[in-house]
Amino acid sequence: MLTLKLLTEETERVVRGLEKKHFQGAREAIEQVIATDKKRREAQQQLDKNLADAKKLAAQIGQLMKQGQKDEAEAVKESVAAMKETNKQLEQTMNDAQEEVTRLLCRRGQPRGEEQLEGMLGQRYRGQLGRKPHLRH
Repeated sequence: MLTLKLLTEETERVVRGLEKKHFQGAREAIEQVIATDKKRREAQQQLDKNLADAKKLAAQIGQLMKQGQKDEAEAVKESVAAMKETNKQLEQTMNDAQEEVTRLLCRRGQPRGEEQLEGMLGQRYRGQLGRKPHLRH
């Protein structure tokens, strides 16, 4: 099975294995998967940062309200609302990228997991990279 970890850590080995199996455009397909996953990870990092910032701002809003500084609290609320809109866009970007990675890696009709996806060549592909075929006598 091809995993994202295997694709990123041993790209050349995976490409050689796919080319051995006459998979046309193996390098381009793998590079596209890696680029799309990088886009997803960057969106996830930004989303995590935004969520942490929103949590801090929510605590700040409570403190400002206790101190009676309603105008400042409203300004912070508006910035949190804008941040939530950005978060929705980031979540959509992440979902789109994940769907694209899944589409690129999965065969039609196979169940789709998040961590370990059914490979382009199916289960036969597992562990076969770099090995010589076993010859039966």
